Amino acid sequence: MNDIIDTAFKLTPKGIHLLRNRYTYHLILYEEIEIALLKKGRSVKNWLAVLILAIICLGLLMGFVYYIINIQSVPDKSVRLFNLLGHGIIAIFVLGGISVFSFYNALKMIPVIEILVKGKFYKLRILKNREKLSRILEYLDSQGIHVVK
Repeated sequence: MNDIIDTAFKLTPKGIHLLRNRYTYHLILYEEIEIALLKKGRSVKNWLAVLILAIICLGLLMGFVYYIINIQSVPDKSVRLFNLLGHGIIAIFVLGGISVFSFYNALKMIPVIEILVKGKFYKLRILKNREKLSRILEYLDSQGIHVVK
């Protein structure tokens, strides 16, 4: 059977390879796995920090919107004012994009397989193969690992 490769791990006949930059940094043999659990989890490890970043960007965005709205009340408009207005609109789009992207990633839930090996839990976040989750579970079952749902 072919290897199943995701962004953070790879399933092979040898075991579960934990990956960094597509290279194995730790190999977990199937015989070492005590228990495996299928749960829902966040797509990023530090989801609270990403959520705080989104809230900060949203606050800055509202400040820029307030500033741009109040710029219209200036009676004598100069070229410098229009330059600030253009940069303010660009900042609004950039901060809006960052805040939407951060909110989406911080709150996104994905399937996570937690495995217990020698008293230590490893979380396998299934990012690319969410549609093939049943294939991953069947492969683990064929290797003697029953995943508790």
